[in-house]
Amino acid sequence: HDTTQSDGEKHHGSSVSMLGKAKANLQRNTPGNSNSRLVSDREKLDFDSIVKDEPWDNHLINLDERFTVEQVTLESDYCKRVTLKNCANSEKALALLCDQWVEVYVEPGDLVSIVGEACTTDGNRVFNFGNNYCNLLITNPDILVTGTVASKSVECSRRAVLEQRFMSPELEETGSFPAEVHGLLSSQMWTRCVLLQEGEKASPAALVGSLLHEVFQKSIKWGAGRVDQESLIMEASMLLSESIENLFDISASENEILNKMSSHLPAIQNFTDTFMRSSPHPNSAIPYAFNEPQRQTSIPQVLDIEESISSPRFGIKGNVDATVQVVLSNPATRQGLDPPSVMPLEYKSGSRYDEFQHRAQLSLYTLLISERYSEYVQHGLIFYSKTDQVQGLKVAKPDIASLMIKRNEVAYFLKNGLSLPSMAETSYPCRFCPQQHTCMIWARAVEGRTSLSGLPQENMFKQLTAHLTAS
Repeated sequence: HDTTQSDGEKHHGSSVSMLGKAKANLQRNTPGNSNSRLVSDREKLDFDSIVKDEPWDNHLINLDERFTVEQVTLESDYCKRVTLKNCANSEKALALLCDQWVEVYVEPGDLVSIVGEACTTDGNRVFNFGNNYCNLLITNPDILVTGTVASKSVECSRRAVLEQRFMSPELEETGSFPAEVHGLLSSQMWTRCVLLQEGEKASPAALVGSLLHEVFQKSIKWGAGRVDQESLIMEASMLLSESIENLFDISASENEILNKMSSHLPAIQNFTDTFMRSSPHPNSAIPYAFNEPQRQTSIPQVLDIEESISSPRFGIKGNVDATVQVVLSNPATRQGLDPPSVMPLEYKSGSRYDEFQHRAQLSLYTLLISERYSEYVQHGLIFYSKTDQVQGLKVAKPDIASLMIKRNEVAYFLKNGLSLPSMAETSYPCRFCPQQHTCMIWARAVEGRTSLSGLPQENMFKQLTAHLTAS
């Protein structure tokens, strides 16, 4: 396996990069808040007197409350004060949103979930949110944003909102378009947007990836020493024979897809033989954090496959490829091993081009696993079969905070009908974006734009909407 430390360093400067991307994106999209008001200096709280920096561990498992927002007060460019009422006992509380948290979309009447602990100042409960605090604020927590969508929002919130909007269960079941779109977007246009999403799913790469997921999951359940190339090819062939309809959809032959799958099977066998064992293999050392030594890793047990977890506490949901019990080496302990812990394991058949998003997705899955198993989950694993690489992840608290802020932004736009976040400031995220057509059609038909003059997406807009005319 290629598990060099340089890769860990390259991709795990994430505390800074993820936070920076999220904040820049939020600043573009923050709407004017007519419900906020400025206050005089004498009304402001003494922030230094209520600083409390506690670890997250127990908070993730034991401490969460729901509140209704009563008032939002913008105190400065870097701090927002939110008056809350507890949904359980109607007690009042205060939330101070500072640093990157000041950008959170929150309005009177919103429902919020707070994971963390309050301090008491002058008899008032105060929740602090900022770079020096460990609390999490989740707005509109009953809007469950998928971990995949939330991770994509770091690069482009507009893409994330579109993907979540077109993957709603109601849409999948009925194929109809929302009532609020009527009069702005014809049913034919809405259907075209849906077909664009379906077209993205129906491709050789998508079918290969889906089938390889099943092969990988079967392989890790078999365990080390029980997998060879012949058994994997037989499993791949059987799965492929059950997907004949999909082959017609993408106009591909069975041999063509099987050949594409076969190139990944040696890596899947290698992963199984190296990691699916009761104690770490000598060749199982992988990086988890750029400033820590690599750690030998073993997976003695698969707890669940495709575990579907929904969390109204965190306002997210997701299907974890595999939930596994993991043993990590630790030279500082007498046995040289840490006690077994639960982790999410994600399988990727594509390249590491989107590794930043993959790590963000895995970070959110640690929250879901923490809640499901009542255990503070700090690590996760990603396996790339195309390059036969395994990457560990040690979750950074600033990353979780930044991702939760982006999740809140997606939930805000999903709650507020047809509005979408601004387009990306550069065209770089748009080049290979699967939402290109939908994004531009939405801008023309729903937002009523006739041009994107001055924006980097101007040429793309002209090309993809040239066929549209005003009705």
